[in-house]
Amino acid sequence: MVRTNKTALRLWIGAAFVSGLLISLGAGAATRVEIILDASGSMWGQVGGEAKITAAKRVVHDWLANVKLSADTQLGLTVYGHRSKADCRDIEHFPPVTYDQHALLFPFVAMLSPKGKTPIADTLTLVGETLKKEEGQASILLVSDGMESCGGDPCGVARRLREQYDINITIHVVGFNITEGQDQLQCIAREGGGKYFNVANGQELAAAFEDVKAELIKADMAANQPVAPPPKVKTVHISMERGTIELPGLRGRIIDVCRTGALQECTSSSPAYAGNILPGPNALSVPAGTYRLKFDNVYVEDVDVKAGQPTVVKIGVINIPNFRDVVVPVCQENSTGECNSSSTGYVGDIISGTNFLVVPPGTYKIQFPNQLIENITVEPGQTVELDQ
Repeated sequence: MVRTNKTALRLWIGAAFVSGLLISLGAGAATRVEIILDASGSMWGQVGGEAKITAAKRVVHDWLANVKLSADTQLGLTVYGHRSKADCRDIEHFPPVTYDQHALLFPFVAMLSPKGKTPIADTLTLVGETLKKEEGQASILLVSDGMESCGGDPCGVARRLREQYDINITIHVVGFNITEGQDQLQCIAREGGGKYFNVANGQELAAAFEDVKAELIKADMAANQPVAPPPKVKTVHISMERGTIELPGLRGRIIDVCRTGALQECTSSSPAYAGNILPGPNALSVPAGTYRLKFDNVYVEDVDVKAGQPTVVKIGVINIPNFRDVVVPVCQENSTGECNSSSTGYVGDIISGTNFLVVPPGTYKIQFPNQLIENITVEPGQTVELDQ
């Protein structure tokens, strides 16, 4: 049975690990490339006739598509400031996919909507935590249009990452149309053993990414030199009674999955965490049992999974074909107060360019700049189209 829970929980996404895509690379030490992208409110500033975030998303998308790293190079993406206006914890990590799966990152880049603060130090610390047990080469590319705004010491964090971890970390920094804080960003690059680039527009940002590419390819080639095969060992196969949770039509978002019964919020740090359902695969293999699926602040409860069988959860879509606003929040109809990313019942944003949001079945309201549209009912498997 699948039941939509009308009780919303407060969301903070931090270090949301996509466990199903972490690849074991055997004895060879693979290269890790981590992009940290500033999505704080100032990224709506204009450069060259477009918003900085628009230029940054285009450059990151094109660079990922064309950098041509080896297939097993791991690519990670971390962003900050994109969900809440004044939350220094607003950091989201999409952990590594192999380069041949890099297109899985595209929907998340496309849907970024700048809102909040600039917690550079905590973001570097979070990325460092994901690297501390790794070996080989890791390159971090930080793009920011300003200095730390949450009281941290990002320069000191960069130094500690280089000193404390076994993995060889290099931090490159791009200052994007910087008005203040350039000294701090230069210090991060210097302490991180990387390069600093000061760019004024999207064209110069693309050139900086190309400059970094040569360094990454060099590190990638060094890390992926052939190594002697490990000694042969006997493999013991353990059979587990498993099934799958399937979300046909999933696109544009990651859905966290946890076992039912846990009182904590469903995040990667929860003991009940079972993994993510990603666009593309649209499915997750889990041990037989009962699960809950997380759509931002809203949960789909009591998803029963039987061994050897798929459990199909029908979701819906709200689509605005002629969408003209930059971003509008969507909330459950029964949520109280304003509909925004901090609201009870918030399920996500509809972003210009994608024009849709995947949601559980239910009744919703959308907060446009000058109008609140209510009583939008979405049935299982249904796409509801609205005229703006």
